[in-house]
Amino acid sequence: MVRKGSKGHDETPAAARGPDTAGPGSDDAEAFELAFERAAVGMGIAGLDERILRINAAACEFLGYTREQLLGRGVADITHPDDLERDRRERAALLSGDQSVARFTKRYVRADGGVSLGELSVSLVRGRRGEPLCYLCQIVDVTRLRLAEQALTRSEDRYRLATEAGGVAAWRSPFGRPEVESGGALESLLGYREGEVQDWSQVTHPEERENIGELWRRMERGDIERYELERRMLHRDGSVRWFLVRGQVRRDPSGRPAEVVGTALDVTAHKLAEERLRRLNRLLEMLRRAGDAASSLGEQGELLCEACLIAVEAGGLRLAWVGMVSPQGTQVLVAAEHGEGVGYTQGIRIDVREEVPEGRGPTGTAIRSGQPVVCPDIAADPRMAPWQDAARRFGLASSAAVPLRAAGRIVGAINVYAGEPGFFGADEVELVAALAGVISRALDRLDAERRGALAEKARRESEQRYRTLFDSAPEAIALLRAERVLLANAAAARLVGAGAPDELLGRDAWGLAPPGLRETAAAQLAAWADESWDGRAVEIDFPRADGTTVPLEITAAVVEFDGEPAVQVKAKDISKRRRLEQERRRLERQLLQAQRLESVGRLAAGVAHEFNNQLTVVTAYADLACADLAPGDPLLGRLLPIREAADRAASLTRQLLAFGRKQPSEPRVLDFGRMVGSLERMLRRVVGEDVELEISTGADLGAVEADEGQIEQVVMNLVVNARDAMPHGGRLTIATCNLDVGGRKAATDGPLPPGRYVVLSVGDTGCGMDEHTRERIFEPFFTTKEPGRGSGLGLSTVHGIVMQHAGHIRVRSEPGRGTSFEILLPRSDAPVTPRGRRSPSDVPRGAGQTVLVVEDHQGVRALARMILERHGYAVIDAAGASEALDLVARHPGPIDVLLSDVVMPGMDGAALAERMRGLRPDVRVVLCSGHPDRAALEPGAAAGGRPLLRKPYTAEQLLAAVGAALGNPDE
Repeated sequence: MVRKGSKGHDETPAAARGPDTAGPGSDDAEAFELAFERAAVGMGIAGLDERILRINAAACEFLGYTREQLLGRGVADITHPDDLERDRRERAALLSGDQSVARFTKRYVRADGGVSLGELSVSLVRGRRGEPLCYLCQIVDVTRLRLAEQALTRSEDRYRLATEAGGVAAWRSPFGRPEVESGGALESLLGYREGEVQDWSQVTHPEERENIGELWRRMERGDIERYELERRMLHRDGSVRWFLVRGQVRRDPSGRPAEVVGTALDVTAHKLAEERLRRLNRLLEMLRRAGDAASSLGEQGELLCEACLIAVEAGGLRLAWVGMVSPQGTQVLVAAEHGEGVGYTQGIRIDVREEVPEGRGPTGTAIRSGQPVVCPDIAADPRMAPWQDAARRFGLASSAAVPLRAAGRIVGAINVYAGEPGFFGADEVELVAALAGVISRALDRLDAERRGALAEKARRESEQRYRTLFDSAPEAIALLRAERVLLANAAAARLVGAGAPDELLGRDAWGLAPPGLRETAAAQLAAWADESWDGRAVEIDFPRADGTTVPLEITAAVVEFDGEPAVQVKAKDISKRRRLEQERRRLERQLLQAQRLESVGRLAAGVAHEFNNQLTVVTAYADLACADLAPGDPLLGRLLPIREAADRAASLTRQLLAFGRKQPSEPRVLDFGRMVGSLERMLRRVVGEDVELEISTGADLGAVEADEGQIEQVVMNLVVNARDAMPHGGRLTIATCNLDVGGRKAATDGPLPPGRYVVLSVGDTGCGMDEHTRERIFEPFFTTKEPGRGSGLGLSTVHGIVMQHAGHIRVRSEPGRGTSFEILLPRSDAPVTPRGRRSPSDVPRGAGQTVLVVEDHQGVRALARMILERHGYAVIDAAGASEALDLVARHPGPIDVLLSDVVMPGMDGAALAERMRGLRPDVRVVLCSGHPDRAALEPGAAAGGRPLLRKPYTAEQLLAAVGAALGNPDE
C-alpha cells in the first residue's frame, strides 16, 4: 500500500519503488522485490519528511503493527522518546554527507505499548544528480540478545537461557584454553554436533584470527572488560557466517581474569541482504546509466568522459580515467578523466612494455594480459613505484584497471581509484568489468559506423589518389606481374627511352634494361623474392639511351593491383645524394686538416707578441727613413721593399692569428638574428645529413655588443659538440629570443641577475649528460670523447667568451634525453654598427707636451721616442714600471701622456696606469700591445676603456693615438 496524491498518482519516489518493472530490467526488478519482501531482517523506506513509504513483513512483525497501520506514519511516532534526538542527529549526518551509512541501537514503541530494541542501519538514497530521495532502513531485532546479556550479568547459571532465543547462542571460554562452551548451541548454528569442535580457531575465518587473538590479549592484560563486534566464522559446509558477538570478562576472587562469557547472534542474513541490495543498486544504476550513454553518444570522446563520470558518481570512487594505447603501441595516453583526483595523470608516464617500470603497473599489465588487474594498496605495491608520490598527493590508496576492446583487440583500459586500501573486491571489479564491457561494445559500434562511412569514400578515392601519385611521381615506377609490365609512369618511360608509358604495357620488364644489366636485375629480383620484397634496395649505374649514366636506387614491394598481388618497382635518381656524400667527405678531409693545423694557430699566438715588437721597429724606421729622403733619392728604391716586406709580415701574422681564433676582440653592436641566420648554411654542412637542423629567430630580436668572430666561434663549438652527441643522427635546434628578467623571474632562475637579454639556445636529442659530467663540462681539457676526437677546450672557450661579454650560460641535460645550452647576452639599445673600416684622422703634431714612454723592448722604446720627439713632443722613457715610477717621482714638470706596453715583466701597463693616476691625476694614458689575446690585457684597455694601440704600429698610428688622448681626456 502506498500513499496517493490528490489525483490518485503514486507519490512514492522511484528509488523507493525499486528498479523499473518494465523493459529489459524486469528480472532485476523482480529480484529486488523478492529480496525486499523475503528478507529475514526488517526493511523499510522512509521519505525525507520521515514518513514510512514502504515496509516488509519482518519489520511489521518486529514492531507489532500491520502494514496498513505503518504506511504514511511518521518514524518519530514509533520511536522511543529518549532516542528521538539521536535519531535526528544520525539522519542530519546522512543529509550533510558526513557519513554514508548510520548504524546504531534504537528503541521502538510497539503497538501493544511494549518496547523493542533493534540494531538499525540507515542509508540515504540519492538520484542521478546527487539529490537526496529517501532513506533505506534495515532493522535487526536484538531485544532477545540484550535480555540474554542482562541475564548473564545477573547470574552465571542463567546464561544458558539465552540459547532458547532463535539464532542466539550463549557461550563461555576460560582464559588459557582454546575450548568454547556453548551447550552445543553455537556448534549447532555452524552445522556441527555438540563436542565436535575441539579448537574454535578452526572455525574462525582466517582473516579474523589475528584480530581475535589480539582482542583476547587485550582482555587478559585488562585493557578492556567487554566488547561487541561482528566476526566471520566458517560453517561446516564451507560457507562464511556473520555473528554479532558480545563478550564480558569474568574474574576470579583474586581479581585475575578467569573466563569470558557472552552471546553470539547469527546476522548472516542481515549482512547478505544488506550487501546484496547495495551491490544490486550500484550495479543496476551504473549499467543503466552506462547503457544510456553508450546508445546515445556519437563521439568517442564524449563516451569516455561520460563513462568516467558514471564510474565516480555511481561507484563511489575517487578517480576514474580512460587510457588509450598510443599509435606506436608503446605508451598509454589519457583520453578522459573525472573525480576528485583529477590532476594525478598530469606529468606521469604509463607504458605498455613490460621491460620498463612504467609498463609493469596495473594499466600496462591489464592491456598486455587482457585481464583486470587490482592494486589493493598503492603505497605498499612495488609495481606502483613510479606513481606512488603522485597517488599520495591526490589521496589515492587502491586501484583497479580493466582492459577495453574494440574491433577484436585491446585498445586501452579504464582505471578506477579509491581513497582507502582494499576497496576493490570481486564485486567491485565485476562492476567495473561490466562498465568496461559496455564501453567496449560502444567503441565497436562507433568504429563500425566510422569505418562504414569511410569505406566507400576511401574506395572511391583510393584509385584516383594512387593514379595521381603514380603519374606525378619523380621516381620511375612500374607494376610487374610474371615479369610483365602492368603499369608504368612517365618517369619510367623517360628512363628507358620510350615515348609514352603505354608503350611499355605488356612488355618483358628485363628486356627493357640495357645489355649488361638484365642478368643483374633478374638475379636481384630472385634474391628479393627469396628473402622478402619489402624494404630491399640496390644501387646501380643505369646507362640512358643518350649515352649518359644516372645512378639509381632500386626498391621493390608487393602490392595489390586489380585484386591480385603485383610487384611495384621504384627507381630513384640519387645523383644529388652522391654529390652530397662527396661534399661531406671533402669537408671531413678539410676538418682533419684544420685539426692538424690547430697547433700552428697556438704557435702563432705564442710568438705574436715578440714578432709584432720586431715588426713595429722595422715598419716605423722604414717609414721614418723614407720620410727623410727627397723624392727620387736612390735609397728610396732600397727602403720601400723593406717597408713592403714588413707589411706582408704583419699581414701574415694577422692571418695566422685569425686561423688560430686568437685575434684581438673587436666588439661592435650586432644584429644578432641576422648573424645567426647567416651561419645556417655552414652549420648544415657541419652537422651532416643524419642530423635534422632547425634554426628559428624570434621576432623583434634585440642587438648585442660583441665580437662577431668570437660569437660565431661560440655557435660553432656548441653545434659541433651537439653533433658529436648524436652519432646516430637526431634533431639539432637553434633558436633566439628576447628575455626580460625581473626580480621575481630572477628568483626562479637561480643566479641569473635581472636585466634584458638576447638568448641563444642550442638543443640536441643526443645521449645527454649525468650530473657529474655537467659539473665538469667547462673545465679545460675535460672531455668525454674518445682519444683523438676532441681537445676538451671547446666548451671552455665558449664559457670564456660568454663571460668576457658579461653573459650567462644555462645547461639542461639528462642521460638519454639530450642537452640544451642557453647563452644569455646583455641586450643593447645602441644602433647596429655597420660593417667596414673607419676613416683615418689627420695625424696631429705636439706642442711641447711631455710623454712618458714605458716599453721593455729597447728597439720599440727608442723608436717611439724618436717619432714623438720629431713631431713636437718632449719624451722621457723607461724600460719597466719600477723605473718609470722613479722617473715620475723625480720629474719636476708635468707629464701629459703615459704611453706604456701592457705586457711587461713585473708590473703590467694597466697597473702602472693606475699608480700614475694616484701620482699625476691629470695624466692621459695610451696602452699598446702586440699580444693577440685581449683577455690578457684585463683590467687595462679592455676594462677601463683606455685607447689601445696595436703592434706593429706606424708612426701615423702612434701620433694619432697620442693626439686623441690629449684631445679626449680619459674619464
